Amino acid sequence: MKRRNIGLTVISILIILVINISIILYIYTNFRDSDEIYHGFSNEQKITILGYDSDAMEPYISRDDYYLFFNNYEGPNDKDLYYAERLNSTTFQFKGEVEGVNSLSVDGNPSMDNYSNFYFISTRDYNPALGIYSSIYTGKF
Repeated sequence: MKRRNIGLTVISILIILVINISIILYIYTNFRDSDEIYHGFSNEQKITILGYDSDAMEPYISRDDYYLFFNNYEGPNDKDLYYAERLNSTTFQFKGEVEGVNSLSVDGNPSMDNYSNFYFISTRDYNPALGIYSSIYTGKF
């Protein structure tokens, strides 16, 4: 009885391996030259933010393609979040600070989900004794 169970176990493992190898080969052969896989940037275009003349760092375009969020560079310990509205494919109109998010510390890495929940990081509550800092803030835009 034990020999039969071992034989079934070995056969089961071999079947699983064959299925996994088949899946890997299918993915490789069907998607290796696909546009669905990231192959690097191309056709990059410079954008213009009308009314803004400083550095725009860590850009994020909202999922509706209408807003550009970014942070500025006012030195290593103070960065604030700003936004601009799209005018055309390469031009945005500066609107100002994202209200209610900026502090005297670093505020950056803006992001937004499908429900307009706005996310960003901030060092406003940073405790140097911890060594590693991680804090994410969220709110509606």
